[in-house]
Amino acid sequence: VSQSRYHQVDGEKRLVLTSKYADPLNQFSDFVQAWPNITASEVADKLNPGSRINRKFYQIRDAIGQVVFEIDGEGFVHEQGYNATGKVIQEIQYNLSIDTTKLIDLTPLAVHDLLREHPEDRVRYHVYDLLDQLRYEIDGEGYVTEYCHNETGHVVEETSYEKPIIVPSVVTVATVANLIIKTPEKDKAVGFILDAADRQTGVTDSYGVSETYQLDALGQRRTITDV
Repeated sequence: VSQSRYHQVDGEKRLVLTSKYADPLNQFSDFVQAWPNITASEVADKLNPGSRINRKFYQIRDAIGQVVFEIDGEGFVHEQGYNATGKVIQEIQYNLSIDTTKLIDLTPLAVHDLLREHPEDRVRYHVYDLLDQLRYEIDGEGYVTEYCHNETGHVVEETSYEKPIIVPSVVTVATVANLIIKTPEKDKAVGFILDAADRQTGVTDSYGVSETYQLDALGQRRTITDV
């Protein structure tokens, strides 16, 4: 064992900080024997005095508990934005790291104060329709994937478009649809075959190549047949 980790939670018992220590626990064999009947304070007592914290990993939540920022051990930040139903509609991977020692508290505002924009920041969008079903995903390069659903809301077709778009200032199903340039000979479409219980029993790609699955009583794939 080369490292120890300490997890900090908020008042709702949600993870907010993971500290990874460079040094192992003292008397680690005693710890193993006592597991799982050991408390956090007992673990803290077994840390080497002056043990260095190699890295800290943060999850910064908003007032209703949604993870707005994730900060890795190098200080690089991933941001998430949500719609009214709690689904992620935008993700930003920031190119420049932040100095986490300057975080005045573990709040979204405190992280915002340390962020610096950069042309290489990557933004990913998840676009939902009026039924709150995922219709489009746009990656950081502007490439679009479209999803079509059946009447029960399950994805039955997925199309990755060859040509990227310039993301509009207002991202909606309509604005994205108007920007897509379809090239049927190059776009990649995959159709999903579902049974009456909406379990996937096959797939067909844009070249017409198909696979069918035989499922067991638990819905697990038992056999795969190329068609």
